[in-house]
Amino acid sequence: YQGTHVALAENRNTPPAALYLLAKKPHSRQHNIPLTIARNPNAPSDLLETLAQSRDSAVLRAVARHPNTQPRTLERLASEMDPGTRRAVRHHPNATPYVETRLRASALLHCVRLQYPLCRVLGISGGGAPELPPFAESPEWLERFAVVVNPDAPPALIARLAEDGNRLVRAAAAARLADASFRFRV
Repeated sequence: YQGTHVALAENRNTPPAALYLLAKKPHSRQHNIPLTIARNPNAPSDLLETLAQSRDSAVLRAVARHPNTQPRTLERLASEMDPGTRRAVRHHPNATPYVETRLRASALLHCVRLQYPLCRVLGISGGGAPELPPFAESPEWLERFAVVVNPDAPPALIARLAEDGNRLVRAAAAARLADASFRFRV
């Protein structure tokens, strides 16, 4: 019974309608049916989009590598935590410039969530980092400095950091306020 389902999911001649039914079977995850379908070269793009909602990183990687995966599915996969999935998205022929932007933003967000100080600073300073205000209140001066050098930091936040207790943070904020087009280079 299970072997037949796996064989059907693997078979490139299995009609899409049968692949849809296999993917919906209640115990399909236990037998790696979604992964097998995601690897089937004839899996249709809308079924791949459904499979891209899986929590299984192997399924997500297979969807990200599949030639029928559409850009909108790749956009969603670009935000996944699994680096193998993001790497497959980056190399997919259907990846658009917007997908590349999402990948970059996702990488920065993952850096910000890590507990490694240098990685956090790079993530915060990289532009597009979400929720900058909490980092402006950080006890770590490097994180506050990273907020100042973030090109997307709002002027009001930079003005607040121009009064920071650390002279480097103050100087950087003053430089940004004096010339709005000023960009720090690393």
